[in-house]
Amino acid sequence: MRKIIKTILFIILLLLVSYMLTVIVKKAKRKNTLTEQIQSIPEFLFINVLNQNNFTNDSIVKEQACLIVYFNSECEHCQNEAEQISKQIHGFDTFQVLMISYEPKETILTFRKKYKLLSPAITFLQDSESQFDDIFGNSPIPTSFIYNKERALVKQFKGEVKTEALIKYLAQ
Repeated sequence: MRKIIKTILFIILLLLVSYMLTVIVKKAKRKNTLTEQIQSIPEFLFINVLNQNNFTNDSIVKEQACLIVYFNSECEHCQNEAEQISKQIHGFDTFQVLMISYEPKETILTFRKKYKLLSPAITFLQDSESQFDDIFGNSPIPTSFIYNKERALVKQFKGEVKTEALIKYLAQ
């Protein structure tokens, strides 16, 4: 009887270890896929909060560096970053800036107005389907992605970043 119990426990342990290894391997593959996927601007579909039109990766101005910022209006770091961008807003005039949030349209528009991010270079997008993490990988708020004119990833910042650094990498 003891031998049967030991055998059953061994099989259960073996199955549990196999399951855990499978989960780890799947996560590693997913992470590698996402890392590879963001090396150039990935395909996406968000909603432009100003005109309610679809905004896709094809809507990004060609031959222009692009900053993609994932934010939340209640995030203190996002608010600080928005304040900094607002103070140097003309430094972004020759680039395209996409500010993306999963929040309601009204909340995003209030944030835009509060921080005076009214430049035509800045487009506010709503991620109504909460798909940002599936497209760009697990991204804390705020996260910034900088793509060059050829749509290749230049730099990724997780967390608050100084405006000078954003402009420096956009200009490369």
